[in-house]
Amino acid sequence: MTEEKQQKVQELIRDVCVHPCDFYRAHWGAVERFEDLPFMDVEKIIATPFSARSYTTEKGLAKIVRTHRVPFLVQWSLRDLKAERFGDTTCKRPLVLLSDSHDALEKSLWFYEHDILPLIGETNNLQAASFAADAYAIDALVADSKTVLPFLAEYEKGHDVKTISVTLIENRFDPAMVARLQISCARVLSVLACSETGAFGVACPEQGDGEVCFHPNDESIVEIENGELVVTRLALLRTPIIRYRTGIRAEAVSADCSCREVAFTLT
Repeated sequence: MTEEKQQKVQELIRDVCVHPCDFYRAHWGAVERFEDLPFMDVEKIIATPFSARSYTTEKGLAKIVRTHRVPFLVQWSLRDLKAERFGDTTCKRPLVLLSDSHDALEKSLWFYEHDILPLIGETNNLQAASFAADAYAIDALVADSKTVLPFLAEYEKGHDVKTISVTLIENRFDPAMVARLQISCARVLSVLACSETGAFGVACPEQGDGEVCFHPNDESIVEIENGELVVTRLALLRTPIIRYRTGIRAEAVSADCSCREVAFTLT
């Protein structure tokens, strides 16, 4: 962990400890040192009403997370959403095509906060999505593993997809899929994220074709505990993410790159 991240995480812990909400204080007890804090898991979040784990009151986007055994509510302020590492801010006409409509709205708001007007695609009708993408003259695509290849197969019937940059947002990555995208498209960015945590990892830009080796992004700390990714987001989110067990299996690796960050691959 860098010195800057150490400072940020200690500031986050102090903010949480003095906040009227006792969701984390009750979980931590008297422990204050980051490395000694007990892990958080989704079951505790599911079991706690949204109001009892809320640490901010800023307006923003509320969404239902449906990727676990029971749906639960999270919320992102527009400020926190803008700070996410979801994609390319140099594009002009992005298409957001995600299988979860709540996630699609979230990523579309991310573009709005960066003064970029996105198009939201219809995942149940890829012909319509391709027609709209053509009319909008897209130059970027934000997708997940369920939508990216079917859409590109439809879109490339009449277009050269080598002009499109792709941001793939997932919690699992198929190296063969990544390799295919790297061959077909102008640029591919693989972003590691969960619906409840936001983005916390990004594929190493120096990796070879088909390789998916990740580094934590600037606003996240990633630990590997017994082969599982444990994530801390360095911001006081509506429900903070501190030493959160993601359920994602991973292992640390020695990356042959100049990124100077810890590296890990998914297993």
